[in-house]
Amino acid sequence: MEIDRKQSVDSESAILVGVQLADSPKLSEEPLEELAGLVESAGAEIVGRLTQRRESPDIATYVGKGKLEQLEQMVKASDADVIVFDNDLSPAQVRNLEQATKAKVLDRTELILDIFSTRAQTHEARLAVELAQLEYSLPRLKRMWTHLSRLKMGVGMRGPGEKQLETDRRLVEKRISDLKRDLDKVLHRKEREVAARGDRMTVSLVGYTNAGKSTLLNTLTDSKVYAQDQLFATLDTRTRQWRLPGWGPVLLSDTVGFIRDLPHRLIASFKATLEESRQADLLLHVADASSPSACDQVRAVYAVLEELGIEQKDTLLVLNKADCAEETSLTVLEERYPGAVRVSAKTGEGLDRLAMAVSDALSRDFIEADIETSVGNGRLLAYLAKHGEILSRTFTEDRVVVHCRVPRKYLGRVSTDEADIRPRENPAPEDAVAGVAPPLDGCATPPNVKRSRDTLAPTKLGRGYFVDTQPNRHQFVVMKQLAGQRALVTGASGGLGRALAIRLARDGVATILFARGRDGLDDTAQAIARVGSTPFICVGDVTNASDRQRALAAARDELGGLDLLVNNAGVSAHGRFHESSPDRLRQIMEVNVFAAAELIREATPLLAESDRGCVANVGSILAWRGVPHKAEYSASKFALRGLSEAIRPELARLGVHVLHASPATIDTALFDHLVDKHGEIPWKQPRGYPPERVADRIVRGVARRKNEVAIGWNDWAFVRAARFSPWLLDRVLNRYG
Repeated sequence: MEIDRKQSVDSESAILVGVQLADSPKLSEEPLEELAGLVESAGAEIVGRLTQRRESPDIATYVGKGKLEQLEQMVKASDADVIVFDNDLSPAQVRNLEQATKAKVLDRTELILDIFSTRAQTHEARLAVELAQLEYSLPRLKRMWTHLSRLKMGVGMRGPGEKQLETDRRLVEKRISDLKRDLDKVLHRKEREVAARGDRMTVSLVGYTNAGKSTLLNTLTDSKVYAQDQLFATLDTRTRQWRLPGWGPVLLSDTVGFIRDLPHRLIASFKATLEESRQADLLLHVADASSPSACDQVRAVYAVLEELGIEQKDTLLVLNKADCAEETSLTVLEERYPGAVRVSAKTGEGLDRLAMAVSDALSRDFIEADIETSVGNGRLLAYLAKHGEILSRTFTEDRVVVHCRVPRKYLGRVSTDEADIRPRENPAPEDAVAGVAPPLDGCATPPNVKRSRDTLAPTKLGRGYFVDTQPNRHQFVVMKQLAGQRALVTGASGGLGRALAIRLARDGVATILFARGRDGLDDTAQAIARVGSTPFICVGDVTNASDRQRALAAARDELGGLDLLVNNAGVSAHGRFHESSPDRLRQIMEVNVFAAAELIREATPLLAESDRGCVANVGSILAWRGVPHKAEYSASKFALRGLSEAIRPELARLGVHVLHASPATIDTALFDHLVDKHGEIPWKQPRGYPPERVADRIVRGVARRKNEVAIGWNDWAFVRAARFSPWLLDRVLNRYG
């Protein structure tokens, strides 16, 4: 009988065989339970099971003579297609077993490779699986050519079978060499990709297969990656953005699951895929708390982490599936692994505690330092504000000393040529766990990040987020600030533009001031300097394409990017529409609409690179209802509001938010610099809002990612009247035509 050596066991009937050796660790689960899950994941039907205890494996057939006879009878009785061993077999043992049972024989490694080959989706994963399969098959090529064994061999009488075997061996060895070279390229590319995210904190999910890592990723990041209740549902790395409460955006990666006795060649092949875990700032070790063998699985995962050389990384143990676990089992696990966090990715239980623990863990790597640099080094000041916390600034004539808290990895990227770095003493918290925790109750415990349960005072963490925690309450009060962001403000030479720039600077935002008037820009810069910041000045006209490009180039080169674009520049006119010249309409539209639209278009690539990119368009209450004698201005503000609403969903796909502000009259010099004026306004001009109040509302709207901002209750009343009672406004405004 010729045996079909195709590797896949899909739709085949299988008999499971497990041999418990004297030196093998005792497992807490039923024998062959995990192997059964693997076989079912591969698509085979289980028709029988056979176990044996031995001091050592039989050198010829692994099982003893009596068990081999019993296995032969089981194959005949069940007409099984394949026999799957829960052990690794030598090529000779596989050959002898197949000859005795007349059925295909797979060992544990070959079965796992079969599953991996069917689950690999990306080019990278397919390369890794193919390499592992070929390295496994190379010493077993001979048994694949047993149908040619009758050919004569010897000097001068070598048959075609031997020639074919040698040819195949050379082809396989060449393919292995090619795959290793291709995977090296993938690894180098992956290293560059991960390194390119250097300004983002990264958290990697690791754990036993089917522990719920993908489900947890979906729950935390509101994603829809493939997640099923099956072994090795995920082979390809998935990275999503997690808006971590109390911290800000971090990158969360889901990686391939581990398993007991994971083949070494498979770990080596998936080195590129596991690069996310190697470079992560924190590992979240997800364990299935409902499994009776949870401790064995934790130990197996930690063994793989040791093999990868990342066992010393900060690791937080997450006891998932708490909704399916017994309370007594959870209590035992929490006592065995101090610092572990119980959660349920399915129900959301414990996710607030997990977020707090992760925030605490990420903040441990901060270092406090004094950094001295030149006052004009705005790029470094913005970098420090973005990635850490500015505690104070001390200015001299041309130097500034910044007292800050910054993660070590970010501080290490500051060149000593541009700054003098003086670290302060920063002792590690008493509850920080370094290195490897000692084994407890026979289980190897990974290094866990243990969160202090003491009362925490409100503290500012990285990226401009404040956290106020209450003891044993696990509740957050998060104030989203703009510290560390970079903004371009148009029309910043006075009025609302100046108020916006000053307010942003007070919030720790590095600003570029863009306007036509140099004197006004200098006055704004001096006001910003008094609050401890140094803006960049760009003199230019927003309607001029080259001037806009210069402003954006300054954001890119001087600040390293752009997080916020404030379209504030605007002009107005007064007089009846039919009495005005066509140039008045064109000029107002050019400044208020076309320039703003083009600047948004040109700034979008920079904003899309930001974690919290935002466009703030300063419109008017007249964007909701035009008024007589302000036809051109009203039309331009209608257009700007329509543009804001139209591009909001488009830019949202890039992670960029669009805010539209609708202030009423502001107490500025806008009406003193009208483009054109005919006659007097036929109504009493109301006293305008102070520009500082309007700026405050707009900046708060930016921080809260609001779509629309109005200033006072009367503004909202006007908007509602325009939308729901236009006839009422008609009656009022018709008197002023």
